[in-house]
Amino acid sequence: MYKKVFYYLIAMIAICTMVACGGNGTPVKTSSDEATEESNTSTEQAKETPKSDGPIIGYDKVAWGATIEEVKQIYPDMEDGKVDEFDVKRFFEDVNNNGMQDRTFYFYQDKLYGVYVAYDKNLESAILDKLTSIYGTFKREISYKYNDYNKHLSIVISGHYDYCSVDYSDPTVEKEIKKEKSNQIDL
Repeated sequence: MYKKVFYYLIAMIAICTMVACGGNGTPVKTSSDEATEESNTSTEQAKETPKSDGPIIGYDKVAWGATIEEVKQIYPDMEDGKVDEFDVKRFFEDVNNNGMQDRTFYFYQDKLYGVYVAYDKNLESAILDKLTSIYGTFKREISYKYNDYNKHLSIVISGHYDYCSVDYSDPTVEKEIKKEKSNQIDL
């Protein structure tokens, strides 16, 4: 029985890969993919330094690197949360407004580097449309969609059983935290 299920799953993955790759192993390019490639060929400095008229590199009204006090001025209902062994501090805000359920703010060395937001499940498509209009096309994986907007902003939209989530983060800080964690592993 398990062999049949395993072979069925392998066949489904192969079919999905063939469809996504146009049957020849090369991903099918759409006009939006070509436009994205053209915009990605800009200089590295342009990638790292956002235009002043572009979206904030952070979350909502707060840029990455803001202190806990600065974020609390904008989100005063943010509650103190946990601190882990790598100096990552989490602050929680129960929102329950316009489909948003809650937010979690992540600080490393007392500077904002990530925000996780949970929404009602039925808003997933509208959220994707809204974020696409701001940040451009999102790449799709089986269980999530993502956009690596630039070196300092990555956005992941995930669908869950009874809610959907959007995770905004600074990948450079996440790499630093992972490196610190791996350095503390005793072998």
